[in-house]
Amino acid sequence: DGTKKDLVVIKDWSFEWQETYQFKVPVALPAGTRIDVDGIFDNSARNSSNPSNPPRLVGYGEQSTDEMCAAALSLVFEK
Repeated sequence: DGTKKDLVVIKDWSFEWQETYQFKVPVALPAGTRIDVDGIFDNSARNSSNPSNPPRLVGYGEQSTDEMCAAALSLVFEK
């Protein structure tokens, strides 16, 4: 029906939080649900956690100086 709902919001993420998040109660998703993942990487000089000084262009990769936003989703289907 076009309803939008944030499932996970982390406003001040830390590199030390390489975590898996699980809901206490499963979230029911109706048929046709679309799930989007948005990640924002602040590589500016204003970011005190920026590992690059001076700031550099950041792309996706597996190094700690890369953007590593990724999501994995586990689903349980009910009949």
